[in-house]
Amino acid sequence: MKYLPYVLLIVGAILGRNLFPRTIKVGRDVPVIVTKYDTVKTTFRDTVKLTKFTTDTFNLVIHQTIHDTVVINVTDNRPRLWPIISYIAVNKTTANVRTFDLRSGIGATSEIYTPGPLSALVAADSATPHITFGIYPEYHTSTLSKLLYVAGGYGLCTLSNYASSHLH
Repeated sequence: MKYLPYVLLIVGAILGRNLFPRTIKVGRDVPVIVTKYDTVKTTFRDTVKLTKFTTDTFNLVIHQTIHDTVVINVTDNRPRLWPIISYIAVNKTTANVRTFDLRSGIGATSEIYTPGPLSALVAADSATPHITFGIYPEYHTSTLSKLLYVAGGYGLCTLSNYASSHLH
């Protein structure tokens, strides 16, 4: 019985940590992009097609650098398309996208403003791909949950005080 206050304190600390977590992590699901290069010439027609996009949105590109030192063997008879090499999230508001021109092989890096989690990444006819973003989830604790947490904490403190006053 003399260790009961310490046991209650440890149990209260563990319950308090589980009921009141310090942070809630929200992951960013970024798709893995795999680029495959064909090195054998074939007689079938090319399957790369370019679709049209609307232009009624504002530009999210912060900075774009065209690289002329990347060497990739490509052909001139392909459509004007910039396949995606990589997408790297720098932080929650900025990402870097690396692409290259399918006709000339010139590479490009775009620094892009990311207003939410990445939901779609489509190669386009410019150095910056078409990107669609979602909305970051917001977690709210209801008033009833907060009241239950406060009542549970008050109850544990009362129980601990009661146990410590009756043991001495």
